[in-house]
Amino acid sequence: MTTHPTDHDLIASLWGIRPRRSCPDLSVAGSPERTLSRLVLEAEDDSLWVLEEIAPATFPQKERQAEILHQLHRAALGLVHPFLRVRNGSWAACTNGHCRMLRPFVDGVSPVRPDYAFDAWRGEAMGTFLVTLRQSSHSLSPEVLGPHFSLEIFIEDLLGRIRRHDPALLPALHPALQRLDEHLFPVLANLPSAFCHGDFHPLNVIWSQEAVRSVIDWEFCGLKTEAYDAALLMGCIGMEDPRALTGPFISSFIAGLRREGLLSPASRSVLFELVLAVRLLWLSEWLRGRDMEMVRLELDYLDLLLANESLIREAWELTR
Repeated sequence: MTTHPTDHDLIASLWGIRPRRSCPDLSVAGSPERTLSRLVLEAEDDSLWVLEEIAPATFPQKERQAEILHQLHRAALGLVHPFLRVRNGSWAACTNGHCRMLRPFVDGVSPVRPDYAFDAWRGEAMGTFLVTLRQSSHSLSPEVLGPHFSLEIFIEDLLGRIRRHDPALLPALHPALQRLDEHLFPVLANLPSAFCHGDFHPLNVIWSQEAVRSVIDWEFCGLKTEAYDAALLMGCIGMEDPRALTGPFISSFIAGLRREGLLSPASRSVLFELVLAVRLLWLSEWLRGRDMEMVRLELDYLDLLLANESLIREAWELTR
């Protein structure tokens, strides 16, 4: 996406922000797949903004997401940087077949991979954010929360697709699926629910040298089983480097959650199984893109988790 002087006039009329120039040299954090295009703009007051073009079909979802971020920010969740409303009150401006949204640009320091997976301070910071998110989310209005996401139904649907299109994967999946059938699914519906980020991993955080600056990419936020974000994060840390499963990042993260009482005993008792279950969502993503190398890596990771369960449970202080 490029902007021209006429676009600058349009942006000024829609948002009251008058751009001075575009900044293609500035990198935007987060997945580029969330938008059709995005560009950093410098305004005449020296502020920096990200102009995103979205697919018109995603407009309702993006409006809901923007309203959630607005309400969280209003509830004093300062690490959320909401979109700027259009002057007509909408969160997106749709003109001439193009839908665009504007949000503040937040610069940061990219973490070094895989070294960051062993940083205790990052684990503590992400745990602190989840505690604050839980507190702030109590103020969300019911109409923006949407329906509860069912992990079990998603996995059932995934298995149906695998049976139809990739049945050769089923034997490799059997040990993990058996564990979920025996230990997670019988209790999953009775676990407490909470508002979750939905894609909570360190690359969806904008970092400074020593703290969180912003948490981004909220496309999958909503009501889920309360330990969903924790399980997703812990699984991602181990995928970055399996040794990190018992390292200081996760230890500090878990210690913070335990200290604040964020997870119920029932959720903690199946946290290992929840990590397995959430990895199946990543498997679904790799299959959707037909990235068979990542599919094989994901299957190997599930095997690694199960083979090292005793060591992991001891490190995470989980009861059986």
